[in-house]
Amino acid sequence: MRYSLGLLAVASVFLCTYPVEAVVTNQLAVVREEVKIAQGEGREQRRYEALWLNQLALQQLDQGYWKEALKNFEQALVITKEIGERKGEGAILNNIGLIYKNLGEYTKALKY
Repeated sequence: MRYSLGLLAVASVFLCTYPVEAVVTNQLAVVREEVKIAQGEGREQRRYEALWLNQLALQQLDQGYWKEALKNFEQALVITKEIGERKGEGAILNNIGLIYKNLGEYTKALKY
């Protein structure tokens, strides 16, 4: 029983010394900063994934594999929209339009 009373005394000293609101506020600030860092890293990783898919699709386009290129462009487009990469989104839309032009689907090409 003495041991648990000792812990209670230590806990009450801690709570009296450090206001709970200050401790919680500080912990929340640390968590928010860690979330921002993780989101930045995740966004950058997704950006590289979109760039890789776009490059792969461009190679497939050059080799005449239009359907495969279209699939990879569409995957890259989803990622660029997700991360808000507007410049990359525009380039990919242009590339998709080029594929539809090459396939003779001019209405779809104009849409993109």
